[in-house]
Amino acid sequence: MLIDFERIAHTTLTEFRGGEMSIRTAEYMDDVNRIIKVTLLPGASVGLHRHPTSSEVIFVISGMGTVICDGVEEHLRAGICSYCPVGSEHLIRNDGEDEFVYYAVVSQNTTEITENTDEK
Repeated sequence: MLIDFERIAHTTLTEFRGGEMSIRTAEYMDDVNRIIKVTLLPGASVGLHRHPTSSEVIFVISGMGTVICDGVEEHLRAGICSYCPVGSEHLIRNDGEDEFVYYAVVSQNTTEITENTDEK
């Protein structure tokens, strides 16, 4: 299956999750995964947020940025992946002078989803 993010409507979100400025996104979602193309302008950020039932993999396409996951700061550039496991919290910001573009894959913890479904 191919996902063409150029054909998906883009959305601009202001101060997303308490972050700075605005971000531009295009998103594909099914029952378990969200795949999001994110563009941060210089100085923009996604605010600190927790992943109680999901993990997130960020794959950087272009630009430079920083992720702080569970208090650990790491620098991002094209070709680098960042992983935020279930239960962790992180923020992402564009520290560079150019757009910071990445794909984020947010996968739900299917064990927890199954457990919650079984309880109903």
